[in-house]
Amino acid sequence: MVQNDRKSPLVSVLMPAYNVAAYISAAIESVLAQTEGDFELLIQDDGSRDDTWEIAAGFAASDARVRLLPDFPQNRGVVAARNALLSAARGEYWAWMDADDVSLPERLGRQLAFLSDNPTVAAVGTAIALADEELYVYDAQHFPSDVERQRNDPYIACQTIMVRAEAARRAGGFRELFRLGGEDGDWLLRIADH
Repeated sequence: MVQNDRKSPLVSVLMPAYNVAAYISAAIESVLAQTEGDFELLIQDDGSRDDTWEIAAGFAASDARVRLLPDFPQNRGVVAARNALLSAARGEYWAWMDADDVSLPERLGRQLAFLSDNPTVAAVGTAIALADEELYVYDAQHFPSDVERQRNDPYIACQTIMVRAEAARRAGGFRELFRLGGEDGDWLLRIADH
């Protein structure tokens, strides 16, 4: 846990969700188990046709840190879901979390500590471990730590990013692009501009 003399800043953990009933409980539980406790978990259901909404609503009913945004009546895509989450976030820092992933318990605390120690850095991400449904890790993916490389050609897993809300607000929301998945790199490049 981050130790300092003042209260830790609020982190908004942002979770888009679409047809992930088999995984979302583990994802939410991994956020609720964070050693950094001053956070809100915002979930945007993107028109799921399975029990994703009902599972998330159960967590929201039992833990005030979980806030479920109004679900989309039909699937609108990840860009719309991410932008809805950005609009609702109240934290000083925003952390992305996919609804079919899990985070280690010290993720938020370690990212907050890094950003606190590096005031000129707007965003930080982590390596990812690739695992099967039983969470058996079969591979890992690491990303370049070179700041200049990341500033000019972001190569990082968006679902692991924590960003300063101020920089993200200046960058604006996600945009629909011609290449599926290109919205992440576009957003990160605009954050790097700030």
